[in-house]
Amino acid sequence: MAIYSKSTQYAVNMLTHIAQSGEERFSTVRDVSMATGISEPTVAKTLQALVKGGILGSKKGPGGGFYLAAPPELVTIGRILQAVDGKEPFLDCLAGRGSCHDKNNCPLHGKWMTVRQVLFDFMESTTLQEMALVVKKADR
Repeated sequence: MAIYSKSTQYAVNMLTHIAQSGEERFSTVRDVSMATGISEPTVAKTLQALVKGGILGSKKGPGGGFYLAAPPELVTIGRILQAVDGKEPFLDCLAGRGSCHDKNNCPLHGKWMTVRQVLFDFMESTTLQEMALVVKKADR
């Protein structure tokens, strides 16, 4: 079960690769696509969303590409999710009543709000630096 969208999964994967590449290196769409196995059009679209969201910067021209706009220890999974999906996570009602909030709640609302807060706290406290370290250890 995924706790966030496929687009966010792709973005985390791409950003993990960029973070591991080092601060002094620009990553191209082709580099990221080859390293992650994600198609170039999807990489291009996602990286542009991350630039728009302030997570990445870009430099055009020869030797250009994408780079982290902030140190990886300051980029949270929650921030990535917001940049890619453009909304606060976990708002949908588990009982299928649309959005889940105090004024339009269902029998699962109280339990869901507790779980939602734990997930939200996890997203806001887990950084790109942590993700890169975990992936690096797993690749050994």
